Amino acid sequence: MTTGPTEGRSLVGTLRSIPPGVLWTLGFGLAALSPLVITDQYLFRMFTMIAIWSILALGQNIITGFCGQLSYGQAAFYGIGAYTSALLTIHLGLPFPITLICAVALSAAFGLLIGYPATRIGGDYLFLVTIGFAEICRLVFLNWDSVTNGAVGLPNIPPISLFGHQLWTNQEYFLLSLALLAVVVAITNRISASDIGRCFLAVREDEIAARAVGINVARYKLLAFGLGAGISGVAGAIVAHFLSYVGPDMFTNWESTLVFAIVLVGGLGSVPGTILGAAVIIGIFESARGISDYRLYIAGGLLLFVVLVRPQGLLGAVKLRRPGPSPAVDPEPEPEKEMEKTHGA
Repeated sequence: MTTGPTEGRSLVGTLRSIPPGVLWTLGFGLAALSPLVITDQYLFRMFTMIAIWSILALGQNIITGFCGQLSYGQAAFYGIGAYTSALLTIHLGLPFPITLICAVALSAAFGLLIGYPATRIGGDYLFLVTIGFAEICRLVFLNWDSVTNGAVGLPNIPPISLFGHQLWTNQEYFLLSLALLAVVVAITNRISASDIGRCFLAVREDEIAARAVGINVARYKLLAFGLGAGISGVAGAIVAHFLSYVGPDMFTNWESTLVFAIVLVGGLGSVPGTILGAAVIIGIFESARGISDYRLYIAGGLLLFVVLVRPQGLLGAVKLRRPGPSPAVDPEPEPEKEMEKTHGA
C-alpha cells in the first residue's frame, strides 16, 4: 500500500494551508478552555508564569530576533513596568488598565533612551551598554528607599480588579495573562508581516545594505528598542499583581540571562518558537522546584544542546552571529592564497 505517505503529505499540506490566524485562534481558544478540565492550582500558576515569560521574551525577540540588536537589559524594562504598576496601585489606587498603560509607556520611554546608543554602536559594545543599564536600574530599585522601599521591596500589592471583580485565583490570572499574550502575539505578528518588520529584517541582515536602499537604520533600531521595552513592561505589570510583591532581587542579570535563553531555545525571530521556548525553560524551572539545586544544570544543558545541535532554535530559522561583513559579499582573496592557487593550478 502506498497511500500512507501520500495521505501523510496531504495532511501536512492541509495544515500548512490553514491561515496562521486560524491556528493562533484555535490554540488560544483551547488554552482558555483549560480551566474547565484542569483544577490543579499549581499547574495554573506554572501556566501563568509561562505566559508572563512568553510576553517578556517576545519583547526580547523584537529587539534581538527581528532587528538583530544584541541587548541584555530586558530585566530592567521588566522591573520598570512592575514597579510602575505596583506604585500607582499602592499610592494612587489607579485601576489596572491605567497602571498597565503607564507601565508600558514608561518602559518604552526607557527603551528609547537606551536604544539611542544603538544608533551609534552595535555588537559587543551595545551588549555592554545594556548590561550596565540593567545593573543601574537594579541599584536604583535597591537604594531608592523613599520610592521603592529598598531591599524590602513592595509587599502586599493589591490584586487586579477588572469590571468590579478582583482576581484571586491562579485560573483568573492565567486567563488574564493569556489574553494579554494573545494581544502581544497579534501585535508582533502584525509587525513581522508589515513594512516595519521587513525593515527590521534588513537591518538585522546587513545594516550597510539597508542604508544603501534608503532605510533609516537609526530610526528602526530605536523603534525596536521602544517596542521590545514596552512589551516587557506588560509582563512586569502582570507579575507585580500576580505575585503581590516586587523587589530588586527579581530584576537582576539572571532574569536577562533567562529571557535570552528562552529566545535562543525557541528560535530567533520566531513568535511560536518564543512561546515554546518559554514553555520548555519555565516549565523545567517550575516543575523542578523539588530539585532546585539541579534545575539550573538541566536548563543550561538544554540550552547547550540546542546551541550545538540546532543553533537556530527549536522553531527558528536565524542563527545568532557576530556582526561582520555581509555574507553576500565575498571578501577579496589574500595575495598569498591567490598565488598558491595559481601555482597549484
